[in-house]
Amino acid sequence: MDFSMVNWDTLIVRSVELLLNGLWCMSVLNLTLNVKTTKSKALLKWLVILGGIIAFYAAANIGMSFLTYTLANMGEQFLSRHFLLVLGVTAFYFLYNMLAMLLPILISFFGGMAVYKESFNIKAFASVFIGLCVFITYNYVYHLACIPFMETIEGTSDRALQSHWVGYLILALSLGAAYIIYRKKVCVPLKKLIETPDGRLDRFVKIPIISCLALALMISAMYTYGISPFTTNFQFILVYIAVFGCLVLAYGMLYWTIFRGISLSAQTMKNKAELDVANQLQASILPRSFPAFPDRKEFDVFASMKAAKEIGGDFYDFFFVDRDHFAVVIADVSGKGIPAALFMMSARTLIKNAAGTGKSPENTFIEANHRLCENNETGMFVTAWLGVVELSTGTLSFVSAGHNPPLLKQQGKEYIYLDHKTYKRSIMLGLRDNIQYKTNIIQLSPGDTLFLYTDGITEANDADQSLYGEARLKSVLDHCPETDPVKILGRVEEQVGAFVQDAEQFDDMTMLGFRLNALSQTLETDVTPEQTEVVSDFVEHFFRTKGFEDKTIYRLLIVTDEIFSNIVKYSHAGKAAIRCAINKNEMILVFEDDGVPFNPLDNLEKEPEKRDPRRIGGNGLIIVKKTMDFMAYAYQNDKNVLTISKTIEKITTTDLKT
Repeated sequence: MDFSMVNWDTLIVRSVELLLNGLWCMSVLNLTLNVKTTKSKALLKWLVILGGIIAFYAAANIGMSFLTYTLANMGEQFLSRHFLLVLGVTAFYFLYNMLAMLLPILISFFGGMAVYKESFNIKAFASVFIGLCVFITYNYVYHLACIPFMETIEGTSDRALQSHWVGYLILALSLGAAYIIYRKKVCVPLKKLIETPDGRLDRFVKIPIISCLALALMISAMYTYGISPFTTNFQFILVYIAVFGCLVLAYGMLYWTIFRGISLSAQTMKNKAELDVANQLQASILPRSFPAFPDRKEFDVFASMKAAKEIGGDFYDFFFVDRDHFAVVIADVSGKGIPAALFMMSARTLIKNAAGTGKSPENTFIEANHRLCENNETGMFVTAWLGVVELSTGTLSFVSAGHNPPLLKQQGKEYIYLDHKTYKRSIMLGLRDNIQYKTNIIQLSPGDTLFLYTDGITEANDADQSLYGEARLKSVLDHCPETDPVKILGRVEEQVGAFVQDAEQFDDMTMLGFRLNALSQTLETDVTPEQTEVVSDFVEHFFRTKGFEDKTIYRLLIVTDEIFSNIVKYSHAGKAAIRCAINKNEMILVFEDDGVPFNPLDNLEKEPEKRDPRRIGGNGLIIVKKTMDFMAYAYQNDKNVLTISKTIEKITTTDLKT
């Protein structure tokens, strides 16, 4: 085999250029992707890939040289008679030129897939895209930069560099400039794209691959017909510059659009994830377990919040200040999204902490406002309404900080707005320091209902941008026969939904309902035998002042003595609380102690010989059960809570028979 026809000089030059292109791809991929193997192993893999690609090119180049030599020896007359052979050889040359141009991309692809440990989609996209960058740099920037240094090859219409070292220097400078541009302009958006979930790259992997094939196909076609920077025909050079330049510009705009779109999509996903977390945090701090206090039959409370966006700026809360004072709060923070949610959580904490120490509603708001005004650089504020009900008397003390007026329904009357026309109202929390808030006091009776809401209810809009309004809200409540807060809120939500239908809402919808069922009093005492008489006197005094007959009170005192005596004997408790209440015609007693957990109702279900002798046992428990109409046990906050009640009409003289 005669190797003299092989153009070794061109083969060596092209091999060195491939080596420089490969080193560029290695540097850029190291900058873009994480190398999770040792540097020596990564470098060895790169050298193997570079050597393999260059060896493949050398073999293909030698094969093409032999093919060219063979066709030249066949003569023009032979070739003119075999059109299909000529067509096949032309196609073969075309594919060879296209493959030779794709070699830098192949280096980048195989290197990226072999060296790095990212997922397939990430490696494929980054590797082919970086290969496309070096492809454009080599076939466009480098070749155009070489034009001033080219000379015509004697006896041909082609031009070439007379000094290969000048070409290597120009290629190195071109790749260096491309590296700087990539690092400053392209690397960051590409990394952001790579940081998105892997599945999002599936649709984009094919784009750089198609781009590479399209460019290689176009350049190969131009080279086949002599349109290249290496020709002496100036018009062909201009065509090459125009066509390739338009393609580069088009692909540049395409990839800028892709990067920007995916970056924005990734940011949107990140923001949504953050909003989801914030929404979960918000939901976790708002009381959502109902009934909230199943052992407290003196009142019912229910609340709901429907955020207009992923996370709302409204909040509600309810909590015990002490055993006899119950607080309800509703508020609306200016703005939406995470800033409003953070301000909301801060406001909620400040209000609850201040009210929980026993401060009056006005002093609670004064302190919360002072804290919110500190370092409030965002200028956010919150409208709020705080009410504290004294359960033993029904006295409601409330203060409004620029919030929507609640509605109150008293027995036998329509709902009325507790607005500024009758009651004191001040400005929002966080707006300005040193504001004096004033407490309003009204008297509630058993059966009275309080409805709190935010402006998302009254300002809900329909498709015509008409507002729901305060008048429509009052009308719905007046025509609602229910007094249960759960059903009241459900009715309002249903009516508001029917009004707005599919219209987009821009504010959160928050509601809270409170109904006072009964007045109660609580006695806190030590668990000692000496306190048995004190407990009995407390129960007797409460129900006697409410007008009950002596025989009714007598039966209740027997039950009280039996339960408290067992707490003293068997619970090992230090403190106990006895709460008395009346819910319409129902007498309610609640016993709470900090002793060892024990459910007397489980003991009652057992056979007599298997019952635990602790606490209420034997005939004592039977007396309690036969005398009372309702018994319930719960272990809450490390305390035993036993609730018993009796409907007055059902008491008979045979209740105590065993």
